[in-house]
Amino acid sequence: MKNQDLSAVNVLIDGYNLELRQGTGISTYGMTLVEALRTLKARVSVLCSSKSSRDAQLAEVFLFDMRREMEPK
Repeated sequence: MKNQDLSAVNVLIDGYNLELRQGTGISTYGMTLVEALRTLKARVSVLCSSKSSRDAQLAEVFLFDMRREMEPK
C-alpha cells in the first residue's frame, strides 16, 4: 500500500480525551490518529479545553506540555 500525501489536508481533532491524565481507549486512539495523520503529512491541530484545571496558569502549562508531547520526533 502506498503512503498518501495529505499535505493539503487540515484536520482538527477534539482534544478532550487527549487531555485526560489517565489513559483511556479513546485517548490511545486519538494519539495514534494524530501520529498517523502526521506521518501522512496532514496538518493536524488539536482543540484543547482551557478548563483542564481550575488554575489558569496550570491549565496553560498542561496545554504547552501536551503540544510538546505531540511534536514529531
